[in-house]
Amino acid sequence: MNEVQNANIGTRFPEVNAQSLANTDESIPDSARGKVTLITVAFLRESQPQLDSWLEPFTEQYGGKVGLGFV
Repeated sequence: MNEVQNANIGTRFPEVNAQSLANTDESIPDSARGKVTLITVAFLRESQPQLDSWLEPFTEQYGGKVGLGFV
């Protein structure tokens, strides 16, 4: 079976500094260091239902597992 090579594997995620909707300062990838992380980005507070559609199932499935997180 032929495996597809992905040039992005091993590439460092670019640094992004921002304030969350919860008014916390976040720095990605530092906030996610050492964890498998679901990163969601909302540009408007009204976007929260779309983020929740990803976040709620992720939290239910993986919320209690060590080494997993979300930003």
